[in-house]
Amino acid sequence: APRQRMDLHALGPGPVFGEAVADIFGACPPMLSLLDAVVAMEGPGPTRGRPRQVGYLAASWDAVALDATAQALAGFGPQEIATTTAAAAAGYGCADLTHVELVGDDPEAFRVRLRRPPALPARMPRWLGALGRRLVYVRPQMDRRRCTACGRCQAACPAGCVRLEGFARIDHQRCLECFCCMEACPEEAISPRRSLVARLL
Repeated sequence: APRQRMDLHALGPGPVFGEAVADIFGACPPMLSLLDAVVAMEGPGPTRGRPRQVGYLAASWDAVALDATAQALAGFGPQEIATTTAAAAAGYGCADLTHVELVGDDPEAFRVRLRRPPALPARMPRWLGALGRRLVYVRPQMDRRRCTACGRCQAACPAGCVRLEGFARIDHQRCLECFCCMEACPEEAISPRRSLVARLL
């Protein structure tokens, strides 16, 4: 349900959100999982990325193994995708590719390096503290010229930090940086804004 989805985003980004998604998966694991990577998306998802032709289709009884294989082929390391890591830790499948048997076409023929979405560094030096939080960020920014104040971003925001004042304003002090607002915007008026330090990192 939309409300539950918003509540999950409110848990925060990274491992905590990954564990929540893994718990949902564990409540009713699928019998068979299909992967459609004929055309992938790279960059700032879920709606603003760039299509990338890959041409890969796969299926598995083990959804975690399927995800682990896909993320490796896309250039991500074993611990980089929080949902895969959490699902494997919970025992919902195998993410260790040394124990995964692949059949069919050689997957190496489909290996690509997808451009990463903007994101904060997984680990920051402790001494940065609150200062680091102010200097290193990826936040949604509003293009006032495109915004029609339709209110969809406000309805989608799990933190309730969007208000309408002729156009949508985002309270960055309370923003979870989940980008639900960007996904909901029909005018593409919201885009990721990376701080200078985040771009350098």
